[in-house]
Amino acid sequence: MKENAFESRIPFELELVPNPNPFFRQVSLDFFSLRVNNLEPVFLKFLGHRGFTPEYLRDSFSRVVSARDIPVIPEPIAFTDLSGDYLEVCRQIKTLLLNEQDEIYDLVISHPDLDKRSYKKNSVRKWLDQAKQAFQESDTLPLFHMTEKGSSLYRFTRTHMQTRLKNDMTLPVHTFFDLCEQLLDVYLGFERNIIALKQAFIRFYRDAHTAQKSRTGVFYFDDLIHELSQSLGDPSGSTLISQIQKKYQACLIDEFQDTDLDQYRIFSRLFLGTARPFFMIGDPKQAIYAFRGGDIFAYLAAVKDSQASYTLALNYRSAPLLVEGVNQIFSQIANPFAFDDIPFYPVSVPDTSVNRLVDSQGLLPPFQFSFIPRADEHLDRNGYISKGAARIMIPQMVARDIASCLNSDLGLDTGNGDTRPIQCGDIAVLVRKNTQAPDIQDALSELGIPSVISKTGSVFDTEQARDMADILAAVLEPGNRGLVRTALCSSLFGFTGEALIQMDQDDSDGSRWHLFFHTLNTTWKEQGFIRMMHGLLNDPKTLLNPGSNVNLRALTNFFHLTELLHSQSVTSNLTPALLVKWFQDQIMEADKEILADELRLESDSSAVAIVTVHKSKGLEYPLVFLPYLWEGESQRADHRPVFFHDPRHSDRLTVDIGSSTLELSREQARIEALAEDTRLLYVALTRASAMCRVYWGGMNTVDTSALGRLLHPRGGFGDDLMRRDLETLVQHAPQAIQILGPDPGDMTVPFTDRRDEVKSITFKPFDRVVVPLWRISSFSGLIKEGAGTEPPSSGGEGAVLAQPPEYEPVAPHDRTDIIRLNEFPKGAGAGDFFHALFENLAFNASLEEIRELTAEQLVAHGFLSTHWLDAVSLSVQDILQTALTGAGNSFCLGDVDNRDRLNELEFHFTVTDFASAELAATLKRQAGQPVLQSYADRLSTLPPGQMSGFIKGFIDLVIRHEDRWYILDYKSNFLGDTPDHYSGDILDHAMASHHYSLQYLIYTIALHRYLAWKMPGYDYDTHFGGVFYLFIRGMSPEYPEGCGIFFDRPSIGLIKELSGVLGS
Repeated sequence: MKENAFESRIPFELELVPNPNPFFRQVSLDFFSLRVNNLEPVFLKFLGHRGFTPEYLRDSFSRVVSARDIPVIPEPIAFTDLSGDYLEVCRQIKTLLLNEQDEIYDLVISHPDLDKRSYKKNSVRKWLDQAKQAFQESDTLPLFHMTEKGSSLYRFTRTHMQTRLKNDMTLPVHTFFDLCEQLLDVYLGFERNIIALKQAFIRFYRDAHTAQKSRTGVFYFDDLIHELSQSLGDPSGSTLISQIQKKYQACLIDEFQDTDLDQYRIFSRLFLGTARPFFMIGDPKQAIYAFRGGDIFAYLAAVKDSQASYTLALNYRSAPLLVEGVNQIFSQIANPFAFDDIPFYPVSVPDTSVNRLVDSQGLLPPFQFSFIPRADEHLDRNGYISKGAARIMIPQMVARDIASCLNSDLGLDTGNGDTRPIQCGDIAVLVRKNTQAPDIQDALSELGIPSVISKTGSVFDTEQARDMADILAAVLEPGNRGLVRTALCSSLFGFTGEALIQMDQDDSDGSRWHLFFHTLNTTWKEQGFIRMMHGLLNDPKTLLNPGSNVNLRALTNFFHLTELLHSQSVTSNLTPALLVKWFQDQIMEADKEILADELRLESDSSAVAIVTVHKSKGLEYPLVFLPYLWEGESQRADHRPVFFHDPRHSDRLTVDIGSSTLELSREQARIEALAEDTRLLYVALTRASAMCRVYWGGMNTVDTSALGRLLHPRGGFGDDLMRRDLETLVQHAPQAIQILGPDPGDMTVPFTDRRDEVKSITFKPFDRVVVPLWRISSFSGLIKEGAGTEPPSSGGEGAVLAQPPEYEPVAPHDRTDIIRLNEFPKGAGAGDFFHALFENLAFNASLEEIRELTAEQLVAHGFLSTHWLDAVSLSVQDILQTALTGAGNSFCLGDVDNRDRLNELEFHFTVTDFASAELAATLKRQAGQPVLQSYADRLSTLPPGQMSGFIKGFIDLVIRHEDRWYILDYKSNFLGDTPDHYSGDILDHAMASHHYSLQYLIYTIALHRYLAWKMPGYDYDTHFGGVFYLFIRGMSPEYPEGCGIFFDRPSIGLIKELSGVLGS
């Protein structure tokens, strides 16, 4: 079409969008907003009862609006506002019930012409009481559903009473009955109004779609097919036809039975009746994709238009006896596929075909029925085995039978005189619905039988996607206790309710998990998403846990989701928060943006395949188990549009959304659905090459199933009659067909894998350290790279710092000023708590406001003991009031207004050929800076090589006070239990031991560059005030000045020299 843009009238700037769901969802919402939400409340209540919602339109009308050439019946209906009529009729009925109920009751009971079996005394009294009670219980007038199974008022309508008269006698006379009839008329008017709304929505969508194409050039796949069909059919289409025919000299279409009329029109206009070869290859007995738009009537029309037809008479897939069994089943009735134009011709096999299913005694009948008697099963009120009971029972039977096949002497003839044992990879279980597959897999897993679910769909719709969303939310906010608990309940961690209770009772256990998620959060921010996920999925607490229940399907999904998230993170450069938001949007079906989300198949070479019948089309398996062929259609009607081919109009595809002939339309649609179910049955029965086993019995809906129609043409569905029909079938093909009883085997018998034992293999250890020359790093990243060059230190934030040799700690009993936070928990969780608290706290807050926020943050970060509330709240108040000295002008945090704060200031800047040795040499040269000079020796622990790339990070807090800017960093390190532990040499040692000196130099460079960029007239000496590191456990106005506070203000010369060292 692009090659012939003028002839096809396709825009040059066409944008092909594969998924119309987001647009359809938006149009549905717009329609409700503009056309529905402003209607009268009583009618809106009626719409709610009928389930007329934006979701209903999205789920039921997508095919209607996309099929633009399909006629929709009935003819357009005008919307009429009947709410006033309804309210007035209800008001009058209410008045009569309150004042004349006994009179109405006597009229009905005493009327000689009404059938007394239909209007018994107790029933009439109950119906009237129910109607009056409905009025009394509702603040507004209630909604009465005037149907046979709806409101009791329906029984007093003249329409209903007319059907309960003896012969053609007279009806009782009272205003009440007239009003009930009027209420029925209004109710039917409401029904017509729903049809009018449906018709209005179809017009609304098509107008919006046309406007979208004109405005944006967005086309969907259906648009391309429709537009090309229209272009070829136009009087001016001859030029386009000629252009295409010049390029394509012949046409062969495979799987033609799955096309539609638009597609057939395209190719018939191009090739039918020309000298160019035109082959349409397909099997109408395998046309099973009507739900995707496939139209078997397009195939039938093509057959009529064709000059010749050719049929394949040989089956090269299946064993001779298996083919004989299938032939027998489809020969039971005269017209098995419901349409005269789709006859069934028994097929044969080539001379080289062999029967493959054998045991120690020889050949076995390959077509097997496992008959399930209903004697001991839960039966419904119609005497069938309920679907609930079948859902539990049948997967266990299938698993037991498969285990029996694998553990027995059953084998497959290889065709050259040898026999091999049956293996898991030889077996497939075909299910009707995706929801049935997990039931089969769970039953197989109980017996240790490996299986793989092969299905299409989006990986975003899986349980693993929901688990991943919970886990990422917890990693994003590791301090949120609720999110962490939710993540631990995912399949990746497998926490139970008991495990959560135990974690709540053990503070250390809770702290370990919060530290785990905090570490993942840090890795994500500093090293990227994929490094974080690698650490998560390869942690001994997740996939490497020996007790993990993550199966192959789930593992495949987790890895697939990781790849999609990584790709989105890299291509869109998303922050962690935005990546989580994007992922959560994808889980909502209507908002999916990508095509790479289709479920990937697991390795099935050594596992039982669990496949839907639709997915199995075109595939072959040696042994096929069919547990759900008894499922038929339920007879309940719903309010969805009815698609059917109208025999009164040359089998034209038509949509009925509520015409007067709706029941006839439904009956035609039911016939077509049964015909498609028969074709689906044919696909299922012809997938096996060696053995096919069908599970059969008196399950609910077996009487409406396609196989039930073939096996039991006389309609008897009692156990005796069903078994007799099967025995008759066996008599016609005794070597091909066999009836089995249910295997009473023990479900605890495990599967024994008879394959050769896999040899244990190991990988060669890789002990080299690979440091890339160009990378993105941070202060934490640089420190971690050097962690292996010295003994592990216990002085990380929140840990007890190893003291300098010359320091002698003071015994607690010798001092009375033990710090208030002496016993507060240590570790990264405490650091997260204090950072979140100060980030969200107004520094001028009252003690009561501090207590409120502290209580909230304690719970959010897993500190459930309430006795910390007072100690922490008072300590925070002290910290806000402690003088920050060293900068020349003393002030406290309480003096800082919220407008003068920058929380978590993010930065990144380039570095070129940075080497720690050069940095150490620079610090050694700083005369008058003994702390930095001594810290230079510590830099030897950093990697000696060079680094280029980016340095990034977050500064806890930047404040402005009296036009000077300061860097503040909160440290929750526990240095000791008295104020003396938070001053002098101990504080200097803490700064050096944890490389905080390097950290604040990097922060200073970052802020200096930021202010120079953002602030006109900026001067370092004038506007930069210095750096405060606040060791908050040791801060209080009652302690000696400077306790818990480290301050420095590097010279501008040092900052410029360090910038040169960093290579910027």
